[in-house]
Amino acid sequence: MSRRLAAAAVVVLATVGCAPEAGEVVGRDYDEAYTYITEQCSYTTLPNGQSTRSCVPVTRYADESYRLRLDDGEAAGWRSVPAGEYDRCHVGDHYPDCARDGD
Repeated sequence: MSRRLAAAAVVVLATVGCAPEAGEVVGRDYDEAYTYITEQCSYTTLPNGQSTRSCVPVTRYADESYRLRLDDGEAAGWRSVPAGEYDRCHVGDHYPDCARDGD
């Protein structure tokens, strides 16, 4: 599970920051929240030169995430958005116009 998370984090970090500020919504992506467990280990060197390792499980939480893929005609990329903007914007809409609350 931790390899999957690491791979997903690399993809998100590599693409989210490259999205144009505005453009046509050409894709939508949602990841549900999840919990995963990793190990945190520490090493100690004893006076006799031997080393010991002790590990404890650590529970981590990943929040749900919402992303829109925007294309402005020159560049395209994924932009993280709040749930409300994700719900209001669909493929073919223009962002950020579609994200504005109609109230």
